[in-house]
Amino acid sequence: MKCIRSPPLTGFDLLIGGSMKRRKNKYNPYTLEVNHRITFLDSRGVMQKILVNDEIYQEFNSFELSDLKEMNEYDRHIEHLEQTDETLFLNTRNKYISLEELVLKKMIYEKLYEEIEKLPDIQKRRLKLYYFEEMTLESIAKIEGCSKVAVKYSIDHALKKISKSLKR
Repeated sequence: MKCIRSPPLTGFDLLIGGSMKRRKNKYNPYTLEVNHRITFLDSRGVMQKILVNDEIYQEFNSFELSDLKEMNEYDRHIEHLEQTDETLFLNTRNKYISLEELVLKKMIYEKLYEEIEKLPDIQKRRLKLYYFEEMTLESIAKIEGCSKVAVKYSIDHALKKISKSLKR
């Protein structure tokens, strides 16, 4: 049997009772102790302590360390797996927005709304259908009874008018 050496035990790894102070997988049936003893419950439910040689002890220790590594990787990555639309929304919803930013945003929206209302009816209707109703150029053209190019030109022209008036 090949012996895999694990790092030497430190004071962090020990408890007062002499067992290792590590997190264990809940399916791990044994406990390693510092003095090459392995403690476990036998099939009758009786606690057994056996003394093992260094090679076997190191195998158990390396298995326990690899198990611990797996648990740590799982814990680090499980948070990412649990991200849902709801948790992402809650994380972004709680961002702080200053009063000045809120007022400025409201003023910009009001000015934008005013400029949209100043547009000719055809441009206003097409702009609202495209941006607010999220319709495609093709579907707007079908409703309006015109070409897709005419709808695109109308929307582009409306955007130029709004942009020009907002820059003033």
